[in-house]
Amino acid sequence: MNIYIINASHNGFDWAQLGIQTYIKRIPRFAKLHLLPIKQQKLGSITVSEAMRLDAAAILEKLPKQSHVILCHETGKQYDSHQFAQMIDKSLLGSSSITFVIGPAYGLSKEIIKNYPLLSLSKMTLQHEIAELVLYEQIYRALTIINNHPYHR
Repeated sequence: MNIYIINASHNGFDWAQLGIQTYIKRIPRFAKLHLLPIKQQKLGSITVSEAMRLDAAAILEKLPKQSHVILCHETGKQYDSHQFAQMIDKSLLGSSSITFVIGPAYGLSKEIIKNYPLLSLSKMTLQHEIAELVLYEQIYRALTIINNHPYHR
């Protein structure tokens, strides 16, 4: 099982990075983890829509072939931890990999959103690194549920 994370995050909060690194070290007990960062476009001489277009191209370029892709987006479907584990398990039936995308600060373009299922990590807006930390923890939790590990009680 391969899990890919495409992320346009930046490293701003040391405490969040510490949590993220904890789960990055734990997940490989159950799956191969591949981190595929993209460089987020900076506004300057380009517009938000141009930044979104360039970010979309960078994301599409990084998508692994034949992977089940899920976009983290505020309008996506919400799951509890057991439902999330089931979704991951079912997604891997037809593929040996699953890819999660955390888009850039300006959001994901409509061209990407229309092509892939959406996952909401919360009804609240989350700062990028907090969203990333939540995603990694829930992936780890889901893998422990799938593997009957005692982490999830």
